[in-house]
Amino acid sequence: MTAHTQFSQELAGRVAVIRQEIIAATGQIDRLQERLSVLRSSLADAEAAARVLTVPLPPPLVVAATTGRTVGKGAFQAQVLAALTAAYPKSLKASDIAREAQARLGLAVHPKTTGMVLNRLKHAGRVERDGRTWRLVSVPVLP
Repeated sequence: MTAHTQFSQELAGRVAVIRQEIIAATGQIDRLQERLSVLRSSLADAEAAARVLTVPLPPPLVVAATTGRTVGKGAFQAQVLAALTAAYPKSLKASDIAREAQARLGLAVHPKTTGMVLNRLKHAGRVERDGRTWRLVSVPVLP
């Protein structure tokens, strides 16, 4: 057996092992994402009940930053829309929207992130600006 043949076989074996590890890791990620979704839903329900009952809550845990990798692509935008939907038909200041969205996610975001998200939503025709406040353009559709 030549050195090239031996190297080729070892490399092919290593590729097979890496592929199996990727499949296993993907399964773990899927299970963790499902668990995270259940936990976020439970947290939202508990926080809603606490608001109704005016129960004081501890401040949310803060992670250094939010990225698409830590919370999923579009998660912060979804929380911005959720905050505006909850306030509808009232308008909210960007700082209030940011505070609520960050609390829902339990993450800190860059101060400009909320404004950038709101401007993208404005250009998409989903929100409008009224001076220093923002509101949904149309009535939110309830599930």
